[in-house]
Amino acid sequence: MSKTFQIDLREQIADMRRKFNNRVTGVEVNVPGFTFCLDPTDPEKKAAREIVIFLKDKRVLNSKECCDNCIDNSLNSLLKIREFLVERQLQLGVLEFGASGPLYILTEFTLEAIRQFLTYHEELERESIGKESESSIPDFRRPRGIRESYFEALNRLRSHLHQCVHQIRIIADIELPEVPDNLKDGWQADIYVEE
Repeated sequence: MSKTFQIDLREQIADMRRKFNNRVTGVEVNVPGFTFCLDPTDPEKKAAREIVIFLKDKRVLNSKECCDNCIDNSLNSLLKIREFLVERQLQLGVLEFGASGPLYILTEFTLEAIRQFLTYHEELERESIGKESESSIPDFRRPRGIRESYFEALNRLRSHLHQCVHQIRIIADIELPEVPDNLKDGWQADIYVEE
């Protein structure tokens, strides 16, 4: 069976420490193991609002999954989220602060977890080749263990993405979308690769 999905953001956190460690004014944003202050610009606030509004009602981030069809739908939704976030990075990249701005880096923090999740999903798909499903129902074409690994990984990704949205909404200076009951609030240390 596949290893447990963990998100490795050590490189992104080190980058944040290098770029934001000396800032002492502005709003406080935190990521696992690091808190920094920043003073967001108006273009960052506008982009942050767009991100929060776009992500707050995404079903993939809120619902409980149940079948292979749900897996396929969630993967499609994650690809759309990735595309949207890359578009925001392109907008932010042309501004004065470019790719070193706080929102750009928080967006990268979000994107990196999605990339790692998609790689994990591909590993699960390779693992399921040649294995028979225990179900004759078409929506349960993946073996049970593969589905369970996928849903566990998706819940870890969801927890991470909700925390990222929470930090981005600080930059946006808008209300936080409600965290679904099936997700824990706060950064969950066990979903990250430790330093």
